[in-house]
Amino acid sequence: MPRAYAFRKVTIKVDLDPLHYLISLGCKPAALDHANVYRRWQLPAIFGQLWQNFEAQHGATGGARQYIRVLQCLAEHTVPQSNAPSTWAGSADHYAVDAILQRLRREADKATSPPMSNDLSECQPHVTRVQVPW
Repeated sequence: MPRAYAFRKVTIKVDLDPLHYLISLGCKPAALDHANVYRRWQLPAIFGQLWQNFEAQHGATGGARQYIRVLQCLAEHTVPQSNAPSTWAGSADHYAVDAILQRLRREADKATSPPMSNDLSECQPHVTRVQVPW
């Protein structure tokens, strides 16, 4: 007698983290347009403006590569909460990738470094030894 098996259709929903795949974008920039993990990625509106602006400045391929550089920076830095283009660098119609990356790194450094104090008591022994010629 043959055996009969009952199979059920099982649907597994997997949420892929786009940040995990950012490094591969450097090698395969076309994945940005075609991979579901990037098409479903919900980013602030400023990212769409950035991409359009980069494509206008550098063409489709060059613009995608510039945009990917900004996205790859998100692996180390959080998504900025502000959507104002002025917080990203440049004017509203022109963005410079290096300026954006520098701004993100500077903001990250501010967040991790302790606040500077105006208290000179720590420097006091050195300050008293300084002689300024008149």
